Amino acid sequence: MPHPISSTKRTVMNLNLQEIMDERIAVHQDKIAKINKEKSNLKISKVIEFKTADFNIIGEPPKGRSVMIEQLSALDDCKMPVVYVFELPTTTDKKALLDKFQEFRSRSSSEDPVLVKRACAQLHSDSYNSESNILYVGSKRKAIKDRIKQHLGYGPAGTYAMHLTFWFPADIKLKLHIVEIENEDILTEVEAALATKLKPLIGKVEK
Repeated sequence: MPHPISSTKRTVMNLNLQEIMDERIAVHQDKIAKINKEKSNLKISKVIEFKTADFNIIGEPPKGRSVMIEQLSALDDCKMPVVYVFELPTTTDKKALLDKFQEFRSRSSSEDPVLVKRACAQLHSDSYNSESNILYVGSKRKAIKDRIKQHLGYGPAGTYAMHLTFWFPADIKLKLHIVEIENEDILTEVEAALATKLKPLIGKVEK
């Protein structure tokens, strides 16, 4: 005896796809309207420069010791959602830098029982051929200072980030650009637009 068609299947078969797509178009139109309203307010509100050598602890902080990063105190008053951009000096030897990052990413925790394997942001397949000097583009809805600390390597090992103090050359000065977003509904759109334009070497690119 054949099984009766489930109500779920009947519901799917009876979907009005045109109506569903119209609803989706309306969502995009609403987002476009929000972008148009907010785009004139967008600007880089802070630029912070630092080297990993500036920090009082390099690599994994000893238990009970706090990490002092004076340069990041400029982020204390960032209360809005943020898109952030890490920029390299134009003179950086990017091949050598990416080689260091690849080595760090591929390092197995079994090779060194003291070293905890850390979750790393991805390296793009075309990064070695890229002319971009942008290392990373990301966003955070709140607690931006904590997110930047994670990228520096002072966060949970399982959090995807760059973990810079473990591999980044101590003498290279990075620039951190901060764009504060008043309407968090367009946060990922601003991030995607900047990432598409700047072509960062590391990290996923929102589209």
